[in-house]
Amino acid sequence: MRARSFKILALLLLASLTLSSCAKLPTGSEVRVGSDIQSELSTDYLYYSPSDPIEGAGQQTIMDGFLNAATGPQNDYEVARKYLSEDLASKWNPSAELLVGDSRPVINLSELNDATVTFKAAARVDELGRYQQLVPSITRTMKFAFVEENGEWRISEAPDTTVLVRPVFDVLFKNYSLFFYDNQERYLIPETRWFATRVATSTKLVSALLAGPEFWLADAVQSSFPSDTKLALDSVLVQDGVAIVDLDASANSTTISQRQRMLVQLTATLTQLPNVFSVQIRIEGVPQNIANLPYQVSLANNPDPIVLSTEGFRQLSTDAMPMTRASEAALAWGAYDFGINNQQTLLALSGPRGVGLTRLVGGKADPIAIDSRAGLLAPEIDPQGYIWTLGASNDSALLAFNSSGEQRFATLGWLAQGEHLAFSISREGGRIAFLMRFEDSVRIYVAAIVRDENGEPVSIATPIRVGASERPVSSISWIGDTTVATIAESVGSPNYPLYLQIGGQSKRLSPVADAKSIVSNGLSSAAYSLESNQDLRLLRSLTWINIAKDILAIHFAG
Repeated sequence: MRARSFKILALLLLASLTLSSCAKLPTGSEVRVGSDIQSELSTDYLYYSPSDPIEGAGQQTIMDGFLNAATGPQNDYEVARKYLSEDLASKWNPSAELLVGDSRPVINLSELNDATVTFKAAARVDELGRYQQLVPSITRTMKFAFVEENGEWRISEAPDTTVLVRPVFDVLFKNYSLFFYDNQERYLIPETRWFATRVATSTKLVSALLAGPEFWLADAVQSSFPSDTKLALDSVLVQDGVAIVDLDASANSTTISQRQRMLVQLTATLTQLPNVFSVQIRIEGVPQNIANLPYQVSLANNPDPIVLSTEGFRQLSTDAMPMTRASEAALAWGAYDFGINNQQTLLALSGPRGVGLTRLVGGKADPIAIDSRAGLLAPEIDPQGYIWTLGASNDSALLAFNSSGEQRFATLGWLAQGEHLAFSISREGGRIAFLMRFEDSVRIYVAAIVRDENGEPVSIATPIRVGASERPVSSISWIGDTTVATIAESVGSPNYPLYLQIGGQSKRLSPVADAKSIVSNGLSSAAYSLESNQDLRLLRSLTWINIAKDILAIHFAG
């Protein structure tokens, strides 16, 4: 426990030093370490500890102290409220909006007992934890007013907004996933939210889960909770590792199977917290006896990638079984790219004749042609067993075929607005990412795949743009449940792999010369880069190591 505390203290001190050199908020504040985060949480912990108002402080000092108190969200921003008038302190809602920037706010006082604070924001987080990158950055001017109470200056007017520079945000806030069911009630689909890590995080997560998914995902997922369900008590208690979620009477209308799925959604969401190991549902204070349903948060269960060379297929593992049947099919089709399902029973091959489909177990191994269009991108196979194809030209429709090779879905719609460079489907089959070239830029879009109750695709929902401030040039692949990877360009430097979290931030990897694609099985897993000269590299620490030559394509199964 002591080693863990020292590690956390070092992290906070590092962030504090970073602030002092590039983006320091006004006035100083202590850094304290509370109880070990694995133990029972009854008080807020691991925060900067901003100072209370100083007796006799002037308006400038009060304004400085209030802004600095945004670094202390413990006890619902208790210290920040001490800088407010009695009336405003009870009304102020600091969670309504958080602005994140790279430089400190600028304060301008007037002689009329008021002030303005100007802040350049690169991102914002709303009350439900939704992170929005602001491209370009916006400049927000906020108005404040002062009043004298009991001989001390206090703030009597302030927006329901807090501001943080990015190094502090990265320490205080953490991303979590809310989990919703797909329309077949088969797989869980995550959505990213951001909250300060504190005692109230469990309450924030449940409130956001009950409020439902974001607009772009809504048609592809469902929540097992009735739409008007709220917490009976505005607090989720955690006792001995059990999160107690007390719902209001609207939950009484649910069936037994609904309650089982409600428990799954809550358990998958809340057990991301280090002090929660299980969940108990209550309705108006009455404990519910609900049997647990098995569930799987991630389908990333193939630790080693599969590569295609001129000699056929092999898995990058020392104890991998030979892929003889797949290699024979690849040689027969003249394959130069592929898609393979999670169970490694279906294989889609890209070759001179288009996309061919073969089964790797039972039946005949000879590929059958399913899409003979010219200029096809690498195919994808989703966990529902559908094979997806897309051509590069902007008039080429996105098609889906069943495992028998019959076309079951086609759409073009907004995909006609740009050239198609690559696409990739998330592991649970609920989302699809596109890399597209437009006249002025190359962009990444992510959209929900809407399916019927049998899992057959029926539409592609309205997309959202991801990584608007970046410069992607090639490759798109899912490397985690909420993250995609691409190759981005840097002016005057080699291109670099880039991880982009849907609803979150980006992460640059070490540059790699002439990279054309990047794959990984997760944020903490090994990353592989395939270069245009067919060299395959593995990232170790900060260095790309050449591990194979003459590689045509690399993908993870599923």
